Amino acid sequence: MHGVRALALQQGVADSGTAERVRRLVERGVLDAALGRDLVEALHYLMGLKLRHQLRQRAAGEAPTNLVRPSDLSTMDRDQFKDALAINKRFRALLRQRFRLDAL
Repeated sequence: MHGVRALALQQGVADSGTAERVRRLVERGVLDAALGRDLVEALHYLMGLKLRHQLRQRAAGEAPTNLVRPSDLSTMDRDQFKDALAINKRFRALLRQRFRLDAL
């Protein structure tokens, strides 16, 4: 979500939360509404996935980590994870174009 922060800084958006930054960027026409919605949904899904993983680790007496192995996911979670990665890929393409990263 660092890309959201970079776009927000470029646009002078002072909001601190990622979802709020996305909303402001959509309002300003910097992000398409559908991509903005998808980004927030992907963010919330990934945050929930990480939290569920950490809660399982704590329940098992393990120290919580941020490493979630796709092989440990259910089929449904794996599909949603792939969808979240596809959304991220679309957003990265927008960032490459916006910041002309391919020209570097």
